[in-house]
Amino acid sequence: SHSDVSVFFNSDDVGFTDGFAGAFCLFSATDERLCSMGREYRSLDKEFDNHACGAYYQADADCSYIIKPDFQSNSKDIVLYIKSADFVNPDGTKDFIRIYDTSTINRENLLGEFNDPFNSGDFPKTFIGTRDEMAIVFQSDDTAFGRGFEAEYCSVAKPASTCGGDSIISNHQGIIRDHSCGPTYYAPMDCSWILTPSSQNYTFIAVVFNTLDLGDGAVVEVYDQTNDVLYRSDEYLDNLDDGTRIISGTALFLPASEVIIRFIVDNDADLRPGWEIAYQTVTETGICSGESVYTAPQGVIQDHALGNFYANNQECNFLIQIPNARAITVRFDAFELEDGYDFLEIYDGAGWNA
Repeated sequence: SHSDVSVFFNSDDVGFTDGFAGAFCLFSATDERLCSMGREYRSLDKEFDNHACGAYYQADADCSYIIKPDFQSNSKDIVLYIKSADFVNPDGTKDFIRIYDTSTINRENLLGEFNDPFNSGDFPKTFIGTRDEMAIVFQSDDTAFGRGFEAEYCSVAKPASTCGGDSIISNHQGIIRDHSCGPTYYAPMDCSWILTPSSQNYTFIAVVFNTLDLGDGAVVEVYDQTNDVLYRSDEYLDNLDDGTRIISGTALFLPASEVIIRFIVDNDADLRPGWEIAYQTVTETGICSGESVYTAPQGVIQDHALGNFYANNQECNFLIQIPNARAITVRFDAFELEDGYDFLEIYDGAGWNA
């Protein structure tokens, strides 16, 4: 509360080290970086923290953050991410945050507490509110301080644990993500997306995993209308060898009228960015086979059209046969094969003996 602060530095003439660098901040009585009073957030999503000066929290703080989104007539669940927490407590547990399942602050509504970064595990941590509001209480003493917390909340369809229930999708193409907001998926989850394209004018439903980054305790599975698990992301028996294990870049072609994507996350799962799927209906896989003949003056040849990988046991011939051409140039924009087992050969002529 003083308007003057003095910092003194002295050194002798024997030895020296790196010295110091500091920052100072000017606060007005109503500065929102100071949390001497409660804050209320009404937006459907927001990032916030308790940083005061130089990304550290203030001393002698006692404040609350009330999360009360304006859902209007569409009630949703609140998912709160604690993305980091760093508290310094040399004399006990006087610096902390506590998360409550309502704006009423009592032990019965306590969802979680952070006061020791060394015993808090990996971040982010997620909390799913069961009401239309949540609260975070932050307190600190006047002895030492850390970087505090960084948080983000967002609003998702009820119930959050099932992503609002099974999602029926009849479009012919689109993008599916495991979470609609926030930096990672949350826990727990057991969500299903059912692809049932409206038209029957296709041969396959193609599912491409653009990204796939899952931690322990999370698995994505792909079913057809028989409810048999055809593919899954975690290691199961020999599913990597037999081609049924999903990895990032995998393209699946399912000759089915219905495809089910199921995502399961345990309560104590390791939270990661998750996955994104692109799906579309196609009449062919785009995987090369047999011989293809190209007569146009320019074009593109490729061993597969969707996903990042070619298939097992492929044998393809590409014959570029342009009438009256004096020379044909082939440029490789991408090239990566399994070393010692898969080969690409180029012949100067039409046939193996050229």
